[in-house]
Amino acid sequence: MSNLGARAGQDLEALTKEFWDRYHEWEAIVAEIKEIGLENFPYVNDVTRRTIRELMAQTSGAVQRTTEAAREVNKARIAAGLEPIKIDL
Repeated sequence: MSNLGARAGQDLEALTKEFWDRYHEWEAIVAEIKEIGLENFPYVNDVTRRTIRELMAQTSGAVQRTTEAAREVNKARIAAGLEPIKIDL
């Protein structure tokens, strides 16, 4: 595999980790709010919605970068005569 393919593979791994880190961060925030019972307070709802929107935007960006990195990895793998990889996010 070319240097580009190897680098893209490393990028893909890092971006996949970033995606799941953001997802778990979002999941933890929602669980904590529900556990405390604050989901019915208007201020908390506003802050929560803004936080979740921000985290989801970051997650969306990570998914896009991961997809782009996967394309680069697959181009390098195909050029090297290897099967492309499948990415499940």
